[in-house]
Amino acid sequence: MSASDLSVGFGQADITPPDGLLMCGGLEPRKNVGTTDPLLAKAMVAISNGRSIAIVGVDLIGLPREIVDLAIAEAAKRTRIDPQAIIVSCSHTHSGPYTLEGLYSFGVTDIGYLRTLPGLIADAIEQATRACQPATMHIGRSLVYHGLHHRRPRKAAEGWRARLTTRFYTADEGEFYDASEKQADTWIAEGERIFEAAGLPVRNGFVPPAWLCNEGTLAALNKRGYQHVAFLRGLMDLPTETRITSPACVWSVRAAWRRATSLGWNACLAAAQRSNPVLRVDAHPVDFDFPAIARQIGRIVKDALQRRKAVTSFEAVRVARKCAKDAQGTLG
Repeated sequence: MSASDLSVGFGQADITPPDGLLMCGGLEPRKNVGTTDPLLAKAMVAISNGRSIAIVGVDLIGLPREIVDLAIAEAAKRTRIDPQAIIVSCSHTHSGPYTLEGLYSFGVTDIGYLRTLPGLIADAIEQATRACQPATMHIGRSLVYHGLHHRRPRKAAEGWRARLTTRFYTADEGEFYDASEKQADTWIAEGERIFEAAGLPVRNGFVPPAWLCNEGTLAALNKRGYQHVAFLRGLMDLPTETRITSPACVWSVRAAWRRATSLGWNACLAAAQRSNPVLRVDAHPVDFDFPAIARQIGRIVKDALQRRKAVTSFEAVRVARKCAKDAQGTLG
């Protein structure tokens, strides 16, 4: 579409709530104590042949229909854009305020904050309308892999151990917990294709989500030529089935009680593992959002590096494989 047929403009409004409001996205509400990045309503308005459309992206987990309707009505009044041509979509951020009452919790929304949103969303659309200027539209296509996730569907007949492991411990993650060899092979192959397309190496090691891995998954990994697999309590060299006992220092941060428990558990675990040849520290990016967790990770790693060498899991398994072969030669 040529520039003479199309005009496009962009606008935004800051919708960051005040400190102290409850944040959603976890298993329990947590209080907002500050802002790292502002929450925004970003609008694009396009005009062609006398017709206009507005698309707004809002940094919120969701919005009630009545709030969206008010925002659209206000924007239409200010810009004369047809209400049917205004689209409001939420990013579903898990680091914003509660906006939907009763979906996950009750008594968590702030009415005063919600009342500001229609006007602010309309501000972004109005700003984008005023900023419209001639533009040229180009179309591009890209292959996107969709549907890879760690969700494990719940099953009707599950024992207490399976329920405790897959619902409480992992919050319904851990798809390799009881996958068949065929299903595990399919999922692993999908991941390999993504890695190969990005030029990344595959078939060295495998870390199943939440370290939950059954015999079917191990069989699939062996057939595909993987060298080692990680478990919560250690590593295994797949070709020789040599095991390295090394419980991982790992943190769970999705609830306050989990963070507190993690701090106590890992302090004890790191001390108990001082004489273990291999110390594993498995940190997630989100762990560093919590200062106490970040400090403990730093302390454990700094202390370990006084006496140890930092290596990858693959290197640790390769050394264990060599030691196992040397021991077999000596015994023979």
